[in-house]
Formats: sequence, C-alpha cells, structure tokens
Amino acid sequence: MNRLVVLLMVVSFGCSVFGQQPQKVKSDNSPEHSVSKAAILSAVLPGAGQIYNKSYWKAPIIWAGLGFFTYQYIDNNNKYQAAKTSYLSILDNPQTAIPYNGTTDLTQVQFYKQTAQNNRDMFMVFGILFWGLNIVEATVDAHLLHFDVSDNLSMHIAPSYQSNLYSSNFGLSLNMDISHKKAVKLD
Repeated sequence: MNRLVVLLMVVSFGCSVFGQQPQKVKSDNSPEHSVSKAAILSAVLPGAGQIYNKSYWKAPIIWAGLGFFTYQYIDNNNKYQAAKTSYLSILDNPQTAIPYNGTTDLTQVQFYKQTAQNNRDMFMVFGILFWGLNIVEATVDAHLLHFDVSDNLSMHIAPSYQSNLYSSNFGLSLNMDISHKKAVKLD
C-alpha cells in the first residue's frame, strides 16, 4: 500500500498540465463575442445570455425554472398570509375566528403559518440561486464558445529528471499536447 501511495505522489508531483489557450474567432460579418455582455444580459433578463450565446434550447429551461420558483414563492406567501390572518383572528376573538384548513386550533394554525413562511423563504433563496446559476452558465458558455473541440488531442508520459542546487529528483512527466491548428466555430 505504501508503494502505491509513493508511486501516486511521484506521478502527481511530476505532472505538468497545460490548458488550451482561448482563440478568438471573428467571422467577417459579425462582431467579436463578448463574455461580459452575455453575463449582463443574463443578469438583467434571465435566458437572454443563453440566447446571445446561441444556445437557444437553454432559455426555456431557465424560464421554466424561474417560473417554478416564482410560483412556489407566491403560493406559499398566499398560504402564509391566510394562516397569519386566521391566527390573528383566533387571538382577537376565538368565537368568531376565521378557520384555516378547517381548524381554529391556535397551535395548528401557528404550525401552518410557520411552515408556509419557511417554504416561502426557501423558494426565494432557491430562486435567487437559480438566477445566479443562470448568469454563471451564460458566462462559462460564452468563455467556451470558440474553443477548439477537435479530436486532435494527445498525451505523453515520459520519465523526467529535475535538479536544482539542493537536490535531484526522478519522476514521471505527463504532457498533454493540444494542437491549435484551426479554431472551430460552433453555430
């Protein structure tokens, strides 16, 4: 087991990984694609950044998700307001109280009110997180729009020797070669 750990440490310390450099592809009749514009569009109008990135199929998913969270927020807020009204009427005058879900029991109405309030707040937080995810997705998609996605990738593993003033180290080197012959524009 110790030999496996040492081998993994040697391989991981000797690895060199280089990422692909972004290539700006500009067609003759269209302006350069802006990452910040995609992020701003998605922040102002959810789904607009996805449309700007020409990922048209993602916009209805964004709209459906935000619609779901908005509907749940409104529904739970209405339940909370009704339970709160019932709760306050029970406190004022138990004989003429407004029932909620068929009950005028103060403990049950308070439980319904608290549950609706918690659900309302939870759906608001999830909606805000989903809106932020929409912005992040549009930004990442805009960054990756013009990357070379060809099959011309290769990987080489070779022994390496590194020395400096204080020590010498043997290990394995992992080199990934990503050819930058031609950028592929996806429309």
